[in-house]
Amino acid sequence: MEPSELSDTKSETGENIKIVLRIRPLNDTERSRGDRKIIDCLEDGRTVRIAAGGMEDFGKATTIRNFTFNEIVDETCDQEAFFDRCGIKSLVAKAMAGYSATLFAYGQTGSGKTYSISGAEDVIADEGYSGVEGPLPQEGIIPRTVRRLYQEIERSSSDRRYVLRAACFEIYNEQVLDLLNAESGQLQIRESKSQGFFVENLLVVECSSVTELMEVFKEGTRNRHVGPHALNRDSSRSHSLLVVYLDGITLDEDTGQEIRQYGKLTFVDLAGSERLKYSGSSGDMAKETGSINRSLFTLGKVIAALDRQDRSDAFVPYRDSKLTKLLMDSLGGCASCIMVACCSPSHRYAEETLNTLQYANRAANIQNRPVVQLDPHQRLILQLRQEIASLRAENQLLRAATPSSALASPSPFSGPR
Repeated sequence: MEPSELSDTKSETGENIKIVLRIRPLNDTERSRGDRKIIDCLEDGRTVRIAAGGMEDFGKATTIRNFTFNEIVDETCDQEAFFDRCGIKSLVAKAMAGYSATLFAYGQTGSGKTYSISGAEDVIADEGYSGVEGPLPQEGIIPRTVRRLYQEIERSSSDRRYVLRAACFEIYNEQVLDLLNAESGQLQIRESKSQGFFVENLLVVECSSVTELMEVFKEGTRNRHVGPHALNRDSSRSHSLLVVYLDGITLDEDTGQEIRQYGKLTFVDLAGSERLKYSGSSGDMAKETGSINRSLFTLGKVIAALDRQDRSDAFVPYRDSKLTKLLMDSLGGCASCIMVACCSPSHRYAEETLNTLQYANRAANIQNRPVVQLDPHQRLILQLRQEIASLRAENQLLRAATPSSALASPSPFSGPR
């Protein structure tokens, strides 16, 4: 059976997308040419101030703006502290409870997205690295989350077991490619009533340990399209997605049948927006840049449409790109979502940094309504049980409100005819 929504578990008010802003330090190139730092985290830990001016920034007088988000971390925050503060632990708990949850990273190329999500390239690429060694200083969110996930499963109730599966794919030049099965070629995105948009014929691997899930992640990382340019020697040329499916299984006390909840945890490492005059890309890389920027532009249109106060008449262009189709549940849908917005502090990229902050500011207003994912048959059974329980409670209230004498007195129509 295909997973479906359980409408009775929808939140009445919903929850907004959580925004975590990460400001990387100036890199060696930026320091050597004397770049100025234009963005600072204020004392409250939730407000950032950007101040820029001159031809290299906005082409106009100095602009000072403040933005407030759920969490802001600056260059003093290491990978372990970032993992603790970014909110991923709450997403793990929700996925284990049967909800869909997404964490995605957005920002200019070279702003630290892949470092935040995956970790340092040389650590992940190391053949001897399996993820079970314990936290390494330069590990990103994914390896740390994988370990925590299995730790939480070990600590979970004995009457509940989990089956974990994983898939890894990328969107490259608007083509969906399986990073675990290169021979599959270009995959199609389909839509169904129960699943929404999904990737057809995607290879999904069952993972029973940290090592097996980490191998899926490492294989996907090895096969992802990357390339060097002036802004980033290991620039991601595609949007990559790692999807972890968590089937939570319990036994029904009345029937002894299995009840499955279909949790899902998705990590999205978006390719960075870039300008050709800065990156110096040409040929195939220029084509890749165009494809990346177009899909991010569509993502921006979706976020802008969802940010409107009155969404009843707003058209949301989810279908305009493959990326926005697959993020539909995460943006205004039935999943919990965290956006990690990554910024460069250099004055040379002030416009890109401001765009990222504005992007994140709009995304913060998007409201999702997370729901537990069940198959249709089990959903119907649970709905009927809830209705029966409600009727019983109503009956008990009526009995409590009715005088006992009225319940005991015979009916005037009960005598002999």
